[in-house]
Amino acid sequence: MTAEGGTVHGLLWRPPATDDAALPALLVDVHGGPTDQTTVDWKPRIRYFVSRGWAVLSPNYRGSSGYGRRYERALDGAW
Repeated sequence: MTAEGGTVHGLLWRPPATDDAALPALLVDVHGGPTDQTTVDWKPRIRYFVSRGWAVLSPNYRGSSGYGRRYERALDGAW
């Protein structure tokens, strides 16, 4: 995903495919703190919604750690 000319990283969990052609509803799970990050690990809250047919997006917006110093410092002075 891109925003203002930059890339926004994130994780997308999708429910199992069904015969229904409709797209699943999407929940956005935003992590706390501008210098934290969403990682791939066991998250019961996310698993709950995905198992019930929801898609869940966990963005690692600019300022999140794990994508290099420039990405993490993109929010300096603009929190």
